[in-house]
Amino acid sequence: MRRDELATRKAELEARIAAHRRRMVGAANEWREAVRPVDDAWRTLVRWKVPLALAGGAILWRLGRRGTAQAALKWWGRGLGVVEGVRLAHKLFVGNKTKK
Repeated sequence: MRRDELATRKAELEARIAAHRRRMVGAANEWREAVRPVDDAWRTLVRWKVPLALAGGAILWRLGRRGTAQAALKWWGRGLGVVEGVRLAHKLFVGNKTKK
């Protein structure tokens, strides 16, 4: 009789574990759907990083030629700080995962 009770208990626990796994998979899928726009925007930004940097450099060069180089460099420094802050936040929240 004790063996039957243990088998029943084991089956209940396995069913609870399976249900928990299903809930976790569902929650993970919901999370991925919720953050998909942010991830898509990040991938787009990374893809356009070099052309945006070149365009920014051209704008700074033009502004520097007009005598407003100090203001342009100040804004460039702020922009660089924002970019680095976003990069750090992305690493903290998403991590360094590789694509599967």
